Amino acid sequence: MSGSLQRRLSVVGLWLLVINGMVGAGIFGVPAEAARLTGAFSPWLFVVSAAMMCPIFLCFAQLGSYFTGTGGPVQYAGTAFGPFAGFQVGWCLYVARLLAFAANANLLVGALGRLIAH
Repeated sequence: MSGSLQRRLSVVGLWLLVINGMVGAGIFGVPAEAARLTGAFSPWLFVVSAAMMCPIFLCFAQLGSYFTGTGGPVQYAGTAFGPFAGFQVGWCLYVARLLAFAANANLLVGALGRLIAH
């Protein structure tokens, strides 16, 4: 195998990435909170949110076809707007992932606390 990046993603692989994102980010608290806030409309809320996110996914898919290297959003912003913009996007991604991890840890501890209290 050569050292170049293989650019292959099957339909199954793509759907597994989508499912991983949904399960990893929201399985602990989002459904319960959405049901509490919106009632019977909560399943439709997920459909509407997915429809609103679809253009962003399509933009990233198009951008990914323009580059041969790795780097994702950091590379896209750095190429379009310069290295400082790429640096900022990199830090924003880092902070977003850190906050997502903290939110999931907070939900997990809250759920474990309720489980132990009962």
